[in-house]
Amino acid sequence: MGAFARTEYEPALTHLLKADLPGWQPHQAFLAATYVKLDRDEDARRVLADLRRAHPGFTTEQARTTLHRLLPFQTALVDSVVACLSRVE
Repeated sequence: MGAFARTEYEPALTHLLKADLPGWQPHQAFLAATYVKLDRDEDARRVLADLRRAHPGFTTEQARTTLHRLLPFQTALVDSVVACLSRVE
């Protein structure tokens, strides 16, 4: 999340892929958003599809709520992730 917040998307992607947390919604939201920032929309869509298979009913608004709970003082960061998710829905 730190590399993403610093707009260092290649390192963010490396860290996110190494962490490999397919069932954790915040991780997957950041992974999809990082793919969007790297103009890899198809990869982002694949991550969202996998996330929705694991968590039926998952929405970007649910992501916003979850991320705000996790990062209560990082509104701009949360908004950036949600905007990326919205772009590939």
